[in-house]
Amino acid sequence: MPRLCAVPAAVLAILIAPSAADAITWGSSLKRAPDTTLSAPVDTAYWATRLPRGQAAAPRAGQVVRVKLRGSTAEGDTRVLFQILRPVGGGRVQVIATSRAFDLPRDEGIHAFAPEEFHVRKGDRIGLAAIGGGHRVFARARGAASASFTGAGKDGNGDVLSPGGLRGTELLLRVTQR
Repeated sequence: MPRLCAVPAAVLAILIAPSAADAITWGSSLKRAPDTTLSAPVDTAYWATRLPRGQAAAPRAGQVVRVKLRGSTAEGDTRVLFQILRPVGGGRVQVIATSRAFDLPRDEGIHAFAPEEFHVRKGDRIGLAAIGGGHRVFARARGAASASFTGAGKDGNGDVLSPGGLRGTELLLRVTQR
């Protein structure tokens, strides 16, 4: 009778884990320079609904491992969070999960953030949530559209957001997922 060899769980996880080659990126190309600052006095969420090039929604299910933002904090609170937003019909989205707070510097650049345990389904969007303040992470772009929602304490996990439209505005946010 043949002997079976037990494979430790850690080794098995490495053998079946997705490689860096399995990573995909979607969202803004980040090629445009930020030229638009949007501000709000309270909690606000922004997300891409259409991009001139690229994909505004997750092309497949997976784990978000990095989010890049091009731009800076222009005024007020520098804390930003990322949200998984799932379409629920009528242009509305539901907040599925929210990352911890990150600091978006006041110096313009391409800034990378690594949310933990951030899993999307195909069609989900990644939104930028701010706790008031102004953020210069948008560019005017023909063919682009973004959405925004403002409401103190009304953009938490489970909440449904009814957006206002931002035609011609690209959110400079790029996602890497596995």
